[in-house]
Amino acid sequence: MRSLRRRNAIGVALIVIDVLGVVFAASSVEQGRNFVLFPSALLLIGIIVVTPALSGPAIALAAPLLRRFGVPGTLAPRNARRNPRRTASTASALMIGLSMVTGLTVVAVSATTSLNQRAENTVTADFEITSRRGDSLPPSVHDTLAKSTAVTSSSPQRQGAVRIGGDEVNLTGVDARSIGDLLDPSFASGSLAALDAGGGENLLIDTSTADLYGWTMGQRVPVVYGDGSRDTLRIGGIYRNDEFLPATMMPFATLQPHLKEIEDTSVLVHTKDGDGETVRRSLQRALDQNPLLRLRNTDDLAESAGGGDITLLLNMLYGLLAMAVVIAVLGVVNTLAMSVFERTREIGMLRAVGLQPEQTRRMIHLESVLISLFGALLGIGSGIFLGWAAGRIASDSIQGYEMVIPWGRIAVALAGAALVGVVAGLWPARRAARLNVLTALKTD
Repeated sequence: MRSLRRRNAIGVALIVIDVLGVVFAASSVEQGRNFVLFPSALLLIGIIVVTPALSGPAIALAAPLLRRFGVPGTLAPRNARRNPRRTASTASALMIGLSMVTGLTVVAVSATTSLNQRAENTVTADFEITSRRGDSLPPSVHDTLAKSTAVTSSSPQRQGAVRIGGDEVNLTGVDARSIGDLLDPSFASGSLAALDAGGGENLLIDTSTADLYGWTMGQRVPVVYGDGSRDTLRIGGIYRNDEFLPATMMPFATLQPHLKEIEDTSVLVHTKDGDGETVRRSLQRALDQNPLLRLRNTDDLAESAGGGDITLLLNMLYGLLAMAVVIAVLGVVNTLAMSVFERTREIGMLRAVGLQPEQTRRMIHLESVLISLFGALLGIGSGIFLGWAAGRIASDSIQGYEMVIPWGRIAVALAGAALVGVVAGLWPARRAARLNVLTALKTD
């Protein structure tokens, strides 16, 4: 008992220190946030150390819910609380696996949700058409789409290289009249309306470009086009940089006369009927089912910006979770088998006073499910906290990142943990139910 109290004190101290370390590291400057992984690992160790002390109260809370199962429901929690260390060590395998996967799932779902939300807010076009080979599109693609009855507005993204000072800069030409229906940048200053202002010499840039060249709102920038002609462009707006937006925008009517060859990096279109599959097929027919063209809606854009890689990584992690589940099942089977062996005489006495084989089987199953759910709840709780801490790091590289807790997946994980308990209890429950009463009573 004294060793258990000492262990609990060490575990609580580790948890307190590690939680404070994680919170401090996650809330500090970028260099400090990289330190968050170390206290996070120690936090799991602290939880494992203190798990025996948590098992008793947690199982006691579940006991009233199990009483509806009659005598087996009364005996199961008592058996699970009998050896706290064994129950804790059994639950820890599932707890570690679920904590890691839950934490990474929180980060992955939050990042994917943020990408999708930002894509929807920034790209108001229904589709972006690009080349599958990654090269430019001929202007005929935009001309064809602009004539389609399904399209209400469209704009190419037409690039041209200019020289500004000693640097070569790529400027993106867009349709000044329709771009407001297709893109919605978040402006630090200025607006899209500057593109359609008289003269057509206005240039919009993102904050990264402004910082790189030291340009400010209203500044006039002398440029030399590829054909040698000179012009002066005025900075009419500065918008926050975004992977769904070009770094610069200017009226293509101003840029196009100076281009030796007209090529588009992409074409944005807004349709009458949204971005559904029916509209997609209609646009593909208008483009003669060209296999080299790719039509993407905002969901596709978010996936290409990183959402697909995140989903792939998450699926790989679920594969690792499956391995952890196998280990957890073996641990629960081993624990219950030892428990049945140690309680052979007790089970024999219960059978002698009227406990039926089916009730014996149910008692072991309930004990197994209790242990599995206890480990799952610990893992999910610690995983959500670790997901919050890791999300603080991810928020530096993912614009607009906000933590999202995937309650649906968490519910599936809890249901899976209950299933693990049922499966793990099959053999020990069968063995306990088939014990010979007289032989069991003679056991020392």
